Parts: sequence; C-alpha cells; structure tokens
Amino acid sequence: MSDEWKRGFAAAISLELATVVLRDEAPDYATTNSYKKCFDQGVHDDVVVTLIDNYVTRHPTQFATPMVGIAIQAIREACAPHFRM
Repeated sequence: MSDEWKRGFAAAISLELATVVLRDEAPDYATTNSYKKCFDQGVHDDVVVTLIDNYVTRHPTQFATPMVGIAIQAIREACAPHFRM
C-alpha cells in the first residue's frame, strides 16, 4: 500500500469516528466529542498511520483482522486519555 492510500484510509476512519454519532450514544455525544478533542490535539492522519503500523507490530496475531477494526483499536488506544476527561 502506498503512503497516500494509508493516509487516506486513516483520514476516513478518523473522520467517521469524529462525526458519526453512535446509535446508543448519550445526548451529550461523549464518544464523538472525545474523538474530536483527540484529533484536534494532534492525532492527525499521518499520526494514525504510524499508530496503525505500531499496533500491528505489537499485536501480530491481529494481522488477519479486518483493517478497519485494527485502525479503530489503534485510534482508541491513542485517544484513551480523552475519554477519561
């Protein structure tokens, strides 16, 4: 995969997490707003590419998992502090 493709994929997943409200999410949109805060504070698509690569390196058994799931897990790990605010 090219770097451009990886960045586009990372950007798309990030955008979805920061804009699509989950069906069971409380009216304050805590999950969506937490992702927005995380992305606003420096977790951008190029950073997400590195997060995904590092996640796969640390969890080699997850390599067969669909990439969307791996991307979400990697982003969730990086954004975890924003969920505790």
